[in-house]
Amino acid sequence: MINNQNIFSVRPLIEKIALGLVLLLSLTVFLPYQVTASATVALSLLFLLLKGVREYVFKRRGIFFGLGFLALTATVALICGNYVGFRRTLVFAALLGVATVVRALADRSFFEKLMNTFVLGGCLATVHCIIEFVLNRNVEGYRCQGFFTNPNFFGTALTFVILICAYKASTYADKVWIYYAAAIFNAVGLYLCGSMSLWLVAAVCIIIMLILHREFKLLAIFLSVVGLAVVALLAIPGLIHRLGELSETIDNRIKIWSFAIDSFKDAPLFGRGFYTYKFLYSQLPQPTDVYRASMSHSIYLDSLLCHGIIGTVAAVVAFGSYFKSLFSCRYALKKQGQPSPITGFIIALSVALALYGSMDTTFIWIQTGFIVVMIAAGLGVEEKSLKE
Repeated sequence: MINNQNIFSVRPLIEKIALGLVLLLSLTVFLPYQVTASATVALSLLFLLLKGVREYVFKRRGIFFGLGFLALTATVALICGNYVGFRRTLVFAALLGVATVVRALADRSFFEKLMNTFVLGGCLATVHCIIEFVLNRNVEGYRCQGFFTNPNFFGTALTFVILICAYKASTYADKVWIYYAAAIFNAVGLYLCGSMSLWLVAAVCIIIMLILHREFKLLAIFLSVVGLAVVALLAIPGLIHRLGELSETIDNRIKIWSFAIDSFKDAPLFGRGFYTYKFLYSQLPQPTDVYRASMSHSIYLDSLLCHGIIGTVAAVVAFGSYFKSLFSCRYALKKQGQPSPITGFIIALSVALALYGSMDTTFIWIQTGFIVVMIAAGLGVEEKSLKE
């Protein structure tokens, strides 16, 4: 029989194994989404079964807000027959469970290793992207997508890697030149994806992060680089070949939003679960004038469409609980005179995604969402700083 003393003696080992498995899971982000989704669900189930780890899944009160929202939207999706949305909800619930464990156990050393893993994955994915582009060089307007289902999803993941490199640079990580090189290399991959709006996400996040970190010299250098990029864009027509498609892109967005608004009116309280747009589109008689998409290309409109007013309020409460902890932690660290680079990174990324979310929803996906949630879990690192 295992007594409490035995459990406590092996707990540090169990926790190290749990974090090691998270590092392995992070390596799947740039592989096909089925691999990431399956591995996330498997790891979350293991955490629930593993004594010494499962306690952390339900340790924080905020987890119940998130689980409550997911339980509600999963039930709605099942009732409506939206089985894709139901399965995605289970994956997101698993991701939330893994993130909760990371927030509870991670120290600064692990967080930095986790970020390094994403950077490595992004660099390898960019190598694949370049090869993909060369093999399809005769295809006019070809956009690389790696192992992702869409170039915009791939571009979003590479954007997050660039932002991680910026975080590393702003905190003067060891061998910082590696992160500058990695950021430039991943920017090549992002360019080959042809995702226009993601450059704005990167710029906004980096500017806010450098201001919060009070790195004004780096900010001046970065703004100079942005200025040169704008000059090059104006001086070299066709540098970003999809700029000519901007009018068509806007027209398509309007079609998507119009269909989403009309569909929201049919189920305003609870929606029909995640990926409602895709679910409704699949039921339309073909051909149709409705633009084909998986989501509504706006996190705000998509939330109302998928989860209704009640579900959206539940989501806001869940996110509100997290951000309350975030700002409380940052304020307390500032009061103690301690640095808080991770909370600065999270705030900058959140603002950038809030802006980008008005135009697209590519970070609500298992691969891209995994990176976002792991960055958000970094809050636990600075919460530990308050206790020490």
